Amino acid sequence: MLTVYKSTLVLVAILSTSSVFAVESFRTRTPILSGTQLVFPQGECTAGLVLKKTGMWENMTPYRRAVRYVLTASHCGRTNDDVKVGNQVVGKFVWRSERSDLGLVRIEPSRRNFTHCSAPSTGLACSIVTTYEPLALGKIFVSTTGIALSIRGTGAPNTNEVFCTSGHTTGINCTWGKVPTPPGWMHPVTPQITKSAETYGRNVEGGDSGGPVASFGTRGLIYGIISTKGMHWSEHPNKMTYVPIAQFFQEQPGYEIAPSN
Repeated sequence: MLTVYKSTLVLVAILSTSSVFAVESFRTRTPILSGTQLVFPQGECTAGLVLKKTGMWENMTPYRRAVRYVLTASHCGRTNDDVKVGNQVVGKFVWRSERSDLGLVRIEPSRRNFTHCSAPSTGLACSIVTTYEPLALGKIFVSTTGIALSIRGTGAPNTNEVFCTSGHTTGINCTWGKVPTPPGWMHPVTPQITKSAETYGRNVEGGDSGGPVASFGTRGLIYGIISTKGMHWSEHPNKMTYVPIAQFFQEQPGYEIAPSN
């Protein structure tokens, strides 16, 4: 999915993944990383950033400590939609911002039961033990071979910095630079939120929505979440907009970047 803007006329479109692009297989399986394909009932998007909740209550039990949240674009689906990776339902779309193009998918952990036995003086005693493992990690795909880098923090691109996107449709693209947002591309509710970038390579495509905007190389910083694009027949065919990552933490301060292992 991708929201499409043309000049000063706002058009909202759901775009299926183009057959020109073959989805890299490592983006279609768990564990979920920044850049993994997310399948919604309405179409496909990309995981932007894996998070976990902070606070004593949210980390009180092994199950709660293993729950993860994936930040993506709000236009990818509706609240309570089931979300899949490959053919596996991994969670639900639980939050959609009313201020920006941001949304959260709650990712349930994997569960494993095994029998633990001991032999105290009173005789053999066995019990069922349940363990939980997160299905999403704080890493980002940074190569076409599935190499992933630990996410070290968040930030914003410098004026002349070249930075990257990692979408499930177009893969890694490290040819982006900051540009002013064209007229008519502003978010209709909170226009000051939207940031823009231009590429001298290929633009993002349908299915890249929600994916990460990130630093180049090994710095491991997330800058934002892919939101919109200019169509090839528009006045801005090489531009996209993204929501700065700081916007999410302003709206939802009770989260932090998930561990990478």
